[in-house]
Amino acid sequence: MTIGIGVLCKDGVVIASDGMCSAGPVGVDNLKTHIIQNKIVCCCAGADNYLQFFINFLNLKFNDFGFDTRNRTADDIISSIISGFYTYVSALMVANIPAHTQNLLLQKLQNDFLNPQTIQFASVIGFFHNDNFYLYRIDGLTPSPIKPTGMWYAIIGSGFLHGMPSIHLIKKIIQINSIPNVANAVNLAYWTVDHAIEVSSAGIGGNITIASIRKHNDNTFSVQTENIEQCKGFVEDVYRHIKTYFEQPAEVARVPEFNANEPANCEKVC
Repeated sequence: MTIGIGVLCKDGVVIASDGMCSAGPVGVDNLKTHIIQNKIVCCCAGADNYLQFFINFLNLKFNDFGFDTRNRTADDIISSIISGFYTYVSALMVANIPAHTQNLLLQKLQNDFLNPQTIQFASVIGFFHNDNFYLYRIDGLTPSPIKPTGMWYAIIGSGFLHGMPSIHLIKKIIQINSIPNVANAVNLAYWTVDHAIEVSSAGIGGNITIASIRKHNDNTFSVQTENIEQCKGFVEDVYRHIKTYFEQPAEVARVPEFNANEPANCEKVC
């Protein structure tokens, strides 16, 4: 199983995921957050062979001599990725396979990518294009753009983790009511994935990885992996403050009341 999150930010895009590939009770480390040719960040969920095919395809498509995006819209880029990926996977699946078996494999492929009940591939993918940042969620062959004016994040997963509401709770805790910046989103994404791992016994775990695209003051952008230890420190500090607050006696923890008609008196609140 997988828990992955993408966050569209004021100044970039953040992608995070867990790091375990599981088959029944067996789990092995597996990198799920990727930087593609220093241009794209993404994470994937679903059948392991499709995930590897997707990363291989993106590296081929966006190499230094490959796909030209200059005169394309972001939607065009995503549509080209999806259609090209499906063609790429189809060719790999039927290569060197007898003709009578090819149709069965192609039927399975259609079921894995087109049937909403049995989709075996999902991804969140972010990139910088024409001076803007874009984030898309892909379910099978269906893309959904993430808009800064609406729900500015996307979660992918499987089983009961699909659409996990933990980020709603975390957003309330740290009081982010609008699209965050990259610095806040990195900690938010780590906290969400870490919380999902903590409360779930459904085959997610391993090392959390986070990648981001950031825009700088000179209008250049950089793609990088984030320092997980700093994220851990942030989450531990928040938990410690929350724990300390709730352990305070009621008369200490309550917010002091002020009377606007009285002069300020430090002794009343110290």
